[in-house]
Amino acid sequence: MATGVGNGSGPSTNDALQSILAAARPFLRGDLAAVDPELPSLVSVLVSAGAGECYHKHGTFLAHLLDVYRILRLWGAPDAVARCGLFHSSYSNSYVNLAIFEPDLRHMEEGSTKTTADEQDAGLELRIPPVFDRCSKVLDPGEQIAARDLYWEAICSDGKEGAESLLRRCIAKNPYVGEPWLVLAQVLLNGGGRWEEAEAAAAEGLRLVLEWGSSWDKRMSWEGWVSWGRVMRDKAKEKQWPRSAWGIINLGLVKHIHDD
Repeated sequence: MATGVGNGSGPSTNDALQSILAAARPFLRGDLAAVDPELPSLVSVLVSAGAGECYHKHGTFLAHLLDVYRILRLWGAPDAVARCGLFHSSYSNSYVNLAIFEPDLRHMEEGSTKTTADEQDAGLELRIPPVFDRCSKVLDPGEQIAARDLYWEAICSDGKEGAESLLRRCIAKNPYVGEPWLVLAQVLLNGGGRWEEAEAAAAEGLRLVLEWGSSWDKRMSWEGWVSWGRVMRDKAKEKQWPRSAWGIINLGLVKHIHDD
C-alpha cells in the first residue's frame, strides 16, 4: 500500500513533522523492504544491468531511478506507479541513451503494475503531491530565477546580516523549497539568541525537503539536508549552538531519533 507524506502546508507542527519523518524513515535508513517487499529484488535487477555504472545528470542512473521512486512514494503514488517510476527510461528514452534493457525483456510479472484504473473508471481519488501548497500555487519562472540568484548570493556572502536579508528575500519569492529555510536557520543560530526563530525556520525547511523527496540545492544529498535540518532543529530546541568552526564540524548526531 502506498504511503506518503500527506498534503501538508503552512506552519510545520511537530505532529506534522513526525508523520512526514515516519514516511521517509525507510528511505533514510536504506530499508528498501520496509517500503515495498518487492523493492530489493527490483533494485537488484537494475544493479545487475549496470544502472549504477551509468552516468546521468549529476550522478548515476541508478541513483536517479531510486530518487524518482522515492519521490513518487512520498507523494502517495500507488505501488504500481512507483514501480513504473523505478524503471522509467530503462527500456527506452528519446533524450538520453540509457536504455539498459531490451524492449521485449520484462522484469515485473504481468499484472504487477496493474492499477485500479484498469478495472474502474469512476470514484478514483486523485493523489495530489504536497509541494507548491498541494499544487495550488504557481511559481513564476522569473521569481524562481530571482530566488535562486538571491540564495546563491547569500551562500557566498560574508556578512551575517546581509545573508539573512538575502535569504528572506529569496524565501519571499520562492517559499516552496526547503534549503533557503534551512540555511536561514543556520544563519540565525550562528547569530545567537534567536532560538525560536531558528527552530521554526529549521522545521519549515525540514518539512519542505521531506515533502519534495529530492534536494533543490544539489550540493548536498536529500538525506544530508534532512539530517542537517534535524540537527539544527534539535540544537535550537536545546538553545545551544557552537561558536567555532570546529564545533560546527563536530555536529552530526540526531537526538531522539525514535521519538520523531
